[in-house]
Amino acid sequence: MSPPSPDQTQSIALPSVAPALDTFDITSAGVVDGRLDNRHTCSGSSTSPPITFLGVATDIVTLGIVMADEQGAAIWAMANIAPTDVQIAESTVPAGAIQAVNPDGVLGYTAPCPPAGESRNYRLMGYALPQQVELPDGVDATTLVELLESAALDVAVIDVVVTGS
Repeated sequence: MSPPSPDQTQSIALPSVAPALDTFDITSAGVVDGRLDNRHTCSGSSTSPPITFLGVATDIVTLGIVMADEQGAAIWAMANIAPTDVQIAESTVPAGAIQAVNPDGVLGYTAPCPPAGESRNYRLMGYALPQQVELPDGVDATTLVELLESAALDVAVIDVVVTGS
């Protein structure tokens, strides 16, 4: 590079760009080493796991959660979570959120319950949406999941194993 000329009055240095640290993701203290803590299964207290959303962009209007079994059936589906509610406590439904009725006919979370000694795989998914979900509380899980999948700007996934006891 040549030295600056006497009449150069502006810097030509380019600003450095830091890597994006706001990638959308979810975590759960109820999942340790890829396994769902027993208290969130039918062998425990059957409470929904705590969820933390990370990297929620400013253009996100609402968030959603789905937990589905190996066949894709949602055992928990929730939407219209405010983007400011990035930490959802165990067994909590945020104000204004809607929950679906799962295939067992239960509103909200149904704890996974594989047979004793058998393991099953589940997916815990977080959705970032550009608009509110216009469905009523108690909608069937398939309808809510289809809407979340089609409208999501971003999806984060945690693969989880549950072993029956």
